[in-house]
Amino acid sequence: MFTKSITVKAAIVVVAAFAAHGLTAVSASTPGQSASPRSAPLIPDADQRVPVQATDGAVVTVRFGDLDLTGAEGARAMLRRIDNAARQVCAGEAPCARQAAATAIASLSSPQVAVLASARD
Repeated sequence: MFTKSITVKAAIVVVAAFAAHGLTAVSASTPGQSASPRSAPLIPDADQRVPVQATDGAVVTVRFGDLDLTGAEGARAMLRRIDNAARQVCAGEAPCARQAAATAIASLSSPQVAVLASARD
């Protein structure tokens, strides 16, 4: 009983740590059963990305699978990436870059990034 209690507590701590970093936890499976996803992630999705498109149709893709967009630090890093990509794809033209960034931020569906973006405007 004591060992089982420690195992459960350790599993809760691990799942909570994964969730804090935006990772997905997957339960272990027994032979003949498939693993089932849990509410917290285990491996970051490196393929998460958002397009930043200029008015002339040029596109730069911003990857963000390494960021936790639910936290302030990750949201700030994402906003920097989008702004840099917008300046790059628009060749420094400010109106184009503002529009490209705004569109990318809206398509991202991250409340934290949207709040930071609106606070600076």
